[in-house]
Amino acid sequence: MEWELWRRDDDGAVEWLFIPVDYADRPDLLGDADWQLDWTVEAPGWNAACTARNEYLGWEPYRPMLRDDGTPYPEDESYQGP
Repeated sequence: MEWELWRRDDDGAVEWLFIPVDYADRPDLLGDADWQLDWTVEAPGWNAACTARNEYLGWEPYRPMLRDDGTPYPEDESYQGP
């Protein structure tokens, strides 16, 4: 699955939008705003995509929510969009 990282600058504040390419509400989210495509990544699900996104942006490592046994929630591994 391909994910896109969109960016817009609003009066000096940077906004980010991270969504799958085929997300049904994608046109509504991008709307008429001045979003610019910043980066794309292939990842099987939300956790992998967010891990790659944080590395790309130089942010601290992404930490998924974990179950009591320390493993990621399966639904997050295959999550298809916001």
